[in-house]
Amino acid sequence: GVISHVCTECFSIVSTEEIPVVPHSFGKWMLGEYATPWEAGHQYRICGTCGYKDIQEDSPIELHDNMLYIPTLGVKCDFGVGQFTQAEVNAYDVLYTDWAYRCEDVNNPFLLGHNYGSLGKLYNLKVGEHVYLQLDNTIYDYVVVNSEYAVEYDGLAIVGQTTGVSIWDTYSGALNPEMPEPLQNECK
Repeated sequence: GVISHVCTECFSIVSTEEIPVVPHSFGKWMLGEYATPWEAGHQYRICGTCGYKDIQEDSPIELHDNMLYIPTLGVKCDFGVGQFTQAEVNAYDVLYTDWAYRCEDVNNPFLLGHNYGSLGKLYNLKVGEHVYLQLDNTIYDYVVVNSEYAVEYDGLAIVGQTTGVSIWDTYSGALNPEMPEPLQNECK
């Protein structure tokens, strides 16, 4: 930049002085908002010298059939569709199933996978966070109601390591009384 010294009587430039340009000194990129399949997200970084905020927009996430996206974990991968069995979990990197507890109009999907696959960070998912998946040309936005690391199979249900409660008991309200009680006799 340049500083100009101006005469106070005639307002003409008397002299100029060059000022060296100080480059921005940006910090790390920070998350502003996650992109979703419908809306762009953004990240930003701030210059420690002048406070300028540099914003980078991220495009909406594109999905195709049998693909899921978990923004908070940075997971975007394909999934298989199958039944809630150990053989099906072993057959796919990520298994989507609503076979386990689909009752009346309620679709209660489960995403299952081993901790060495794409869902290895799934235990970091928090209640209230979003999972987006596309199935049959439709994108679904699910909000997590239970996230627990399952370590044990008791012959009837997968049991959570932290609570010691089966997924079925968690769903049916044993841990979350706000959730609707499914009608076991009418499940498909």
